[in-house]
This record gives sequence, C-alpha cells and structure tokens, in this order.
Amino acid sequence: MSNSSATSAERAAFPLLKAGIITDTHINETAAGCRKLKGALKLFAAQEVDLMIHCGDIAEVYNPEAYKLYRKMINTLFQQKKPEEIFISAYHDWTTPQEADVSFQGMKEALEIPHNMLDKKIFKGYTFLIIPQNVPMEELEHQITTALAENPGKPLFVIDHIPPYGIFHNTKLWGSVPRLEVLKKFPSVIHISGHSHGSLLNESNIWQKEFTAVNTGCLSTWGGDFAGTAPKSKKVSEAIVMELFPEKILFRRFSVVTGREYAPHTPWCVPLPFDPETAPYSPDRRYKDSPEPVFSPKARLKTVYDKNAPEFLTLRFPGAAPDVFKYRIVIAQKNQAGVFKDIALTEVAGNFYKAASYRKKVLELCLSKAYFESRKTYRFSVVPENFFGKEGSPLTAEWTAPVLLASEILFESVKPMNELPFLTELNEGVPVKKEGSFYCHDTYNARLELPPEIWKKVPPGTKLRFIVDIHTIQLDREKRSWTLTLRDPVPVDNLSPRIHTPYGDCRNRYVAEFTPPESGECYLLVRDGLPNKIKFEYLKIEII
Repeated sequence: MSNSSATSAERAAFPLLKAGIITDTHINETAAGCRKLKGALKLFAAQEVDLMIHCGDIAEVYNPEAYKLYRKMINTLFQQKKPEEIFISAYHDWTTPQEADVSFQGMKEALEIPHNMLDKKIFKGYTFLIIPQNVPMEELEHQITTALAENPGKPLFVIDHIPPYGIFHNTKLWGSVPRLEVLKKFPSVIHISGHSHGSLLNESNIWQKEFTAVNTGCLSTWGGDFAGTAPKSKKVSEAIVMELFPEKILFRRFSVVTGREYAPHTPWCVPLPFDPETAPYSPDRRYKDSPEPVFSPKARLKTVYDKNAPEFLTLRFPGAAPDVFKYRIVIAQKNQAGVFKDIALTEVAGNFYKAASYRKKVLELCLSKAYFESRKTYRFSVVPENFFGKEGSPLTAEWTAPVLLASEILFESVKPMNELPFLTELNEGVPVKKEGSFYCHDTYNARLELPPEIWKKVPPGTKLRFIVDIHTIQLDREKRSWTLTLRDPVPVDNLSPRIHTPYGDCRNRYVAEFTPPESGECYLLVRDGLPNKIKFEYLKIEII
C-alpha cells in the first residue's frame, strides 16, 4: 500500500522521512576496507531510507579513490531511487587543517556531494544544517538562529562531526566545550555527531538536557577513556535509521553485518515538541530510574596465579546484570599496620557491546607482576557501573604474592620529582611550577624527561616494561582528566598505550610495555587534562 493511498490513521503510522546515519568509517580504496560501509548501504537500501547522512571522517586519510569507490557502491545499490545525501567535512578527510576547504572540494568532486561544506538542506519541510568540523562558533550560532527563524515550531537537525563536551563517553577528551555552550541556547535542536568512537549499544549515546543530542558511534573501532592503561580497540558495526513523525523521532539501531535491529521493541524515542521537564533521556532521570547492576549471589572473584605467564595474575569474575558499561577494579596492598591502601585502579568495558552469542560468562583482567611485591597481601575489588554512572556492590578477594623473581632494571628513580625534569610543552618549555610536594600542571602538554643515555644500554627492539607510581588530584568530574603516554619526539611516535588518570585524590601504579626509541629520546607525556596537581613518586624501566 502506498503512503498516498492510505487512510489518515494509516498515514500516521508512516514516518514523514527515514534517514540512515553513519559516521567514522575511515575507509580506504579496497573492497575489504569498505566492507562495513557496504553493509550499511545495503541496510539503508533495505530500509528504503529517504536520506543518507555521514557525520564525517569518511576515509582514514584524504583519499579520492576511496571516495570514488563509495560513490560507485551508492550508484550500484540505489539504481531505482537514490536517497538525498549529506556528508560532513572532518579532520581525517583533510590533507591538512589549513587546506580543509580545498580537501572538501576534492572530496565533493570524487563523491559527487550535492551540497557545500557549510550548508543547509530543507527536506520534507524539516531543516538539516550541514556543519563542518572547523566551523567558527559564531557562525554555528548564526546558522542555528537563522534556520529556527525560517522554520519555527519544528525540530532543527544539526548534523556535525564533533560532539558537545562531556555528554557522551569519550567526549571529555573528544568533545567541544564551545559547541555545548552554543547548543544550550536552542532547546529545539537535535544535534547528531560522530568522532568519539563509541558503540551504539551504549545507552548513554542519546542525551537530553537543554537540547537533544545523539552520537552515532562509528563504523570502525571504538575504545574509551577508561581509567588505567587504555584497552585495545574493539570492532563495531552499527548504524542508525532515524524515523521522523509529527509527534516523535525514533532512532533505531542496527547491525550492518546482519541487518538486524538491536532492541526493536524499544528504539530511542524522542517526543516532540521538546520539553526539558519530561525529556526521557535526561541523565539525571535515567540515573535515578535505572536499576543498580548486581552480581549473582553465587558470584565470586577468583585469583589465578601462573608464575610462568608474563601477566601472571588473572582476576576472573562473572558479569553483573543488567548490562554493565564498565567495571572499576581497585588493587589495595596491606601495609605493616595491617591496613589496605589503594595502589592501582583500572577500568574495563562490560559485555554490552557484544552479541549475546559472543558474550563470555566470565570476564578476565590479566595483571603484570610489576604491580606486586614478594610476600605482600593484596585485596582486589570489582565494582560494576551502568551506562548512567550508577554503581553496584563489589566483589572482593585477597591474595598473597609468592616470592617474585626480580627483573633486570634498566633505569630506576626513587625520587623522580628531584631527579627528572618535568617541563611544559612538547619541546623546550620551562619547568612546571611546584606547590608543596606536587607539580601544578596547568598547560595542555607537559613532559617528564627520561635520561637519553639509558637507551644505549639495550639493542633496538628490546622489550621493556615501564612502571610509574603517580599521585594525582583531579577532583572535578566535569573536567577531563589527563592522559599519559611514552613518546619518542623524533619522529613523533607514541611508544606505549595511552594511560588515563582517574578522578579524585588517587595514588596509582601504571604499567606499560614498549620498545626503546630509535632516536635515543623519550619522555612521559602528560596531556589533555585541565589544571590540577600531579606527583611522581617512583619510576622504573625493566628489561622483559
């Protein structure tokens, strides 16, 4: 039955428009590199969408051949009726930030993009603003103000790459404070973004407070700023089909591999018009109404010790329910007075992003022997946390370390604050100022320099282990915390995974493996977080 021949009641069941939305595909010019993108386009064809939106970072790097392959797939899959299209210009599709305009023109030609870099599309009576990553904030505010005046009484769709700051996972690092401040002024805005590389199965990827925001995840890999050593990136294959009705907007989440909808009976549903008092995706309301994650009464935290394994202690625990976003794992050491003192904190993702058939009943965290000392007793606690920050009761276990064989030490500093320079910026710079026994790190980048002569003591390719005990004071959870990594400055190369510092007044041991830099230079980079205090209490590099 066509929409035009349906009764008024039947027409009410049809969306006014359907939009397929993806982001961060990071494709190359090979068929394998476009596999997920092709799956998304097939999904959109099967769903008979009227509009296709890509929220930016189409290619891994500016790549006309990849864009041409993208266009070829669209032309092949939509031979009868092509949907309208929107493509957002973002960093990965620029040759350089200074040449963003030129890069977009090349992308526009190869992809046959039907609009400008900054533009507006009126589609079936609704306005879609097309916002490039580098838009000035005064221009963003002007575009929104003008569009609302031209089409009052309706939601305004702002299609962007960069999410507002702090409202989704990863957006304290990858989000924009200026965008958030502009968008707060416009309650009828529906802001749709990418960039932060999350999973659409994270229920907090839709947010409502002063306005409505949806983050569309990615079609590449997702990770996260979990406290501790950053976990390996995880594969993700998800897309959104948005259905617009006069009284509501539905955001349906699909696998682009199977074509199946996640939670088909409970899509994200945004009532229209927007009312902040009753908005269903208010973070405060969702925190209050969400159930606390709970371990089974029979659940136990187990410690499994293998002296021959490089990461020789494994913590094993069953998953809590309902879906857990992350588990916070704290290691405490018993001191001579018999009191446990926290020495390390790390966080791992829950199983929520995996299909039911791939979810392990038992989760594991493997720990290096570098966290432990011979014959010391440790207590471990595992705290489950849901998508909205609500915590459940922990599982706990104690374990006493055996006599541990000492590793060969390449470098050790028991007083890094006195023995190693901590300087502002990535090169040159001045000493970071101190306040008592802490550094007051108030610039974006600072570096703890390591002695260049130590790298001459080991041949290239030697596997090393980096251990550092750090005391950080970062009390404002609304501000982003620091990330750390070992960096070779020539050429610029991160030698170890990122390490994310936790909020609060925390002592933490971080352990990372790496190989020595070819340049003979290396420093510990501390960046991203806003002004706070940091103290380096101990540092060691071992030969593995």
